[in-house]
Amino acid sequence: MAKANAATSVGDSIHTRTTSDAVETTAVVVAEDGSDNVVGPLTQVGSGRGFPVVGMSYTATTGTITTSTSTVTTGNIGVAGNITIAIFGTYAGVSVIFEASPDGGTTYIPIGASREDTGGNEGSSAFALGTNAVRLWTTGAPGFTNFRVRATAYTSGTATVIILPGTYPIEPMVTAIQAPLVSTPARANVAASASSVTLRAANALRKGLIISNQGTATLYVDLTGGTATTTTANSFPLPPGQTYIMDPTTFTNGLVTGIWAATGGNGANVTEFT
Repeated sequence: MAKANAATSVGDSIHTRTTSDAVETTAVVVAEDGSDNVVGPLTQVGSGRGFPVVGMSYTATTGTITTSTSTVTTGNIGVAGNITIAIFGTYAGVSVIFEASPDGGTTYIPIGASREDTGGNEGSSAFALGTNAVRLWTTGAPGFTNFRVRATAYTSGTATVIILPGTYPIEPMVTAIQAPLVSTPARANVAASASSVTLRAANALRKGLIISNQGTATLYVDLTGGTATTTTANSFPLPPGQTYIMDPTTFTNGLVTGIWAATGGNGANVTEFT
């Protein structure tokens, strides 16, 4: 990184040439970091056009989640190249969403970020963190002026949030590849009932769910956590001998209830993956 002298200011150019005259380097001062270090150099090879090779780094923003409305918000990070988000601590029942602002903090829009341990994209809608989970995400920062982590649910403890705006000049992560989840299955049998029953309790650590109707009548499953009925208050019917496998479209970590049109048979075999 080029070093600014006392006469250098934002907008100035610094030009150097190798002894062979084969490579020319031009650094345009777009910002200084407080230590007279030029930020945002352009590299020019021969008579070619220059391009930025670094973004700008900022001081990390640190905060905590201690309520269901806690937010941790950066200052202006308009020329950062990327953002890394870390969440850790001793806590339970915390859900968060990631949001970026293009207009100095007036408007916030949900965005996704790549979870570093799985490669999956999270944050564009509120999602639950497991109890005492330690997580790290990274996303590019194209044109963001501000970024924040906003809590949407909270039960107890303190979740520490660190937001680190970095200097990547390009998007460094790939989120189209989803690594297989490693999970532990737990199986339970729920007896057939003509009144609403719990098929599976809410579980923030849930990764998947299978429900197999072993009853002699149709099972009506409600994924919304309400009191299931055989008429209007259900998500779908599950005929005898049929199996439902929770997929990304229907995924929920909330309460799942059900009701049979009539009793009989062996109820439902329910397998949950955590």
